[in-house]
Amino acid sequence: MAGTDRYKAWTSEMIAVLLDAKAASEAAAAAGKMRVDNRRAVDIRRRCHACLDQAFVLLPPGPPPRRRHQGGWSIYERDAWNLASRLRRDAADVLRLLDDTRIPFDNNAAEWSLRMVKLHDKISGTLHSLAGAEAFAAVRSYLQTSANHGENLLGVLTMLFADRPWLPPGFASGP
Repeated sequence: MAGTDRYKAWTSEMIAVLLDAKAASEAAAAAGKMRVDNRRAVDIRRRCHACLDQAFVLLPPGPPPRRRHQGGWSIYERDAWNLASRLRRDAADVLRLLDDTRIPFDNNAAEWSLRMVKLHDKISGTLHSLAGAEAFAAVRSYLQTSANHGENLLGVLTMLFADRPWLPPGFASGP
């Protein structure tokens, strides 16, 4: 088989396992449980390890050579080995959402928070001073917090510039 087709079976099954873990975690959370039912979690972990075993059967034995294009490994074999190795090494972290339903399936919220810094860098250039970077981060943090509380961002900024800053619930309203 050419290229990635050789690994399609185990990667497709791994996708199904991870989506099952997500669904199980969300169902448990919706039922008010802090963790996924033990039998279901054990089954998902077993399936995950079986997928990884299948991946390593398809790959050449041992780790890939330290440098690309040496030792006869294709780029596809190297990428598959890297993915399978990381999933095996970090399986406890990858499937942690089975043990704690408060853990999100992905890290999109963290990426969204960092995205604006990168977007600013791309459009306006780098932040030229530490004070400028801190001010940008403070404004972004303020807006992100208010957005997380369902506030209208334009209204929040209007209040801020009218010396009536919005504060999250539970914070004192100031002096």
